[in-house]
Amino acid sequence: MTQIMHDVADNPPEGYERIPNRTEGEDFTGPYYLRQRGDEVSMGFRVHRRHLNGAGVCHGGFLATFADLLGIPLKRGLGISGISLTVNLGLDFVRPVPMGAWVEATPEVVRNTAKMLFFQTLITANGEVCVRAN
Repeated sequence: MTQIMHDVADNPPEGYERIPNRTEGEDFTGPYYLRQRGDEVSMGFRVHRRHLNGAGVCHGGFLATFADLLGIPLKRGLGISGISLTVNLGLDFVRPVPMGAWVEATPEVVRNTAKMLFFQTLITANGEVCVRAN
């Protein structure tokens, strides 16, 4: 696997542990961390230089990828295994996310059927809402 250089330390908040055995693409867009508190599972990542766009803030594509991957903690919390495909992803970018920010979300289930999992979340950067996703 390619070694990815980090320009800031990840230093995830207490309780977050790195998600093991992810794809090379997910390591590049992350790395991502999970935290479980009872039934609630959150996911987060630290914004590095490689995440920045030309304006010097986190590129919306990285935030969209993070939003897409939020099914990981939901599935873990629900005890669902296997691969899931995304059929729709809606995002509202609320504020820019600077380099070094800790980005996290605790997605919530809207509906869980035999074949589909619908969820929504507010994604925060350093505790402030930056993206609304469903």
